[in-house]
Amino acid sequence: MARKHPYYAEMANFRQRFAERLVPLRRARFDSQEDFGDHARLHRTTIGGLEQGKTDPRLSTLLILAESLKVPLTELVGDLPAPHERKPPPPRRRRRS
Repeated sequence: MARKHPYYAEMANFRQRFAERLVPLRRARFDSQEDFGDHARLHRTTIGGLEQGKTDPRLSTLLILAESLKVPLTELVGDLPAPHERKPPPPRRRRRS
């Protein structure tokens, strides 16, 4: 089933814009995702997923990133638009007769 609901496009845009902000901040302080992950105590794949726009950051992760990069949280997420769409409910399951 293709994900055509506007929510998915809006969240993909949000993740991409966040990634575009995170990557230069990380590169300015750390040589690699692995170095940053070690410093922040986050797995390299978590950093990679965020930098590629594939992972939604949790609030706790955002706080860890900001602290590790020594930037205010607003520098990471300050003017990113809040999503307007809400995740659609899962499709209803058909009952067997």
